Amino acid sequence: MSKLPLVGLVLIAWGFLAPGVSSRCFSAQEVEVVGLDTTPKEAFSTAVAQAVAQARGLFISVREQVRDIFKATISDRGVNAESFSFYQKDIESRYSGLIEQLSVLEQGRDSSGLFWVRLRARVCLDPVIAVFGTPEVLGELRNALPSRIGIHFLENRGPFSPKDAIKEALAFGASYIALVEERLTHENVSVGGVRGVSVTGIVSSLIWDIRNLELIAKVDVPVRAVARGLPEARFLAVKEASLPFAEAWSKLLATSKDASYRELLLSIGPVRRQGNRNLVIERIQRVPGILEVKTAAFKEGGNLLELSIKVDSSSDACAIARMISNEIKGYLQVQIRRCTGNVIELFAYQE
Repeated sequence: MSKLPLVGLVLIAWGFLAPGVSSRCFSAQEVEVVGLDTTPKEAFSTAVAQAVAQARGLFISVREQVRDIFKATISDRGVNAESFSFYQKDIESRYSGLIEQLSVLEQGRDSSGLFWVRLRARVCLDPVIAVFGTPEVLGELRNALPSRIGIHFLENRGPFSPKDAIKEALAFGASYIALVEERLTHENVSVGGVRGVSVTGIVSSLIWDIRNLELIAKVDVPVRAVARGLPEARFLAVKEASLPFAEAWSKLLATSKDASYRELLLSIGPVRRQGNRNLVIERIQRVPGILEVKTAAFKEGGNLLELSIKVDSSSDACAIARMISNEIKGYLQVQIRRCTGNVIELFAYQE
């Protein structure tokens, strides 16, 4: 293979961010790849797609689709030594959430006339969910999910297909695509002489793994809300699905290879009613970010509940404490006394 002159031996540029995209990753992998094809543009697209596929474990069919997406992203620059640096900037400016760093190491043309390029790419591996659909769920989801799990809302502009959605999702470095669907009905109601609207139905989330575009989870949440007007009632109904979604997604993404965990010591008391004790433990297991209640025991005369809980290492103790307080409020009204490091203390002032 002959080498074309390089404009600088190593070309490294940080891309401009798409809205909401961070250029820094919690976890990333550096790979070196070679792309070979009939034009510089196609060789470059092949190499970048191979880098993403190698780091992310993409299936061949998805890798080829990603290659076509990259090919459509970069501008035609002709056959010259500067082409690859322009291609690099095109990819980095559009896909900075996916590719943290990109270097063109060598480029050239072989004896058969095919163009080749050798790249070094740092590919982001953080679990990121691109959510298509309803924005009402996002605020609660962002608060409930561990911080290492990124989430971005994208508008669903028509009949949904994960294959079509992958282009937008990759710009944010997404590893999962989620669709939020609503199947809601409403009726006019009167409560205490005040007229309003009641909304009932199902809000669903479907999640696809970008590596193979297979559906890996579906969560259906029954919802109901009453408000003075339809927009407010619908907003409240859809918002109800946020925490059940976060619970399911946290446990689904806990299996990702970059996940790490820690244990929190949680104490709640006094809990005097025998019937409340098992119910409180059961409700705590539903809290997003809590992957497992490892131990549970009662101390100080049987009124202080102490639990060891397994959480994602990026979960915030105070956020966990607030969600626990909300989850058990039907049985205990509690005040957060401490949520520092690996310790949460909740004082039960009403049972």
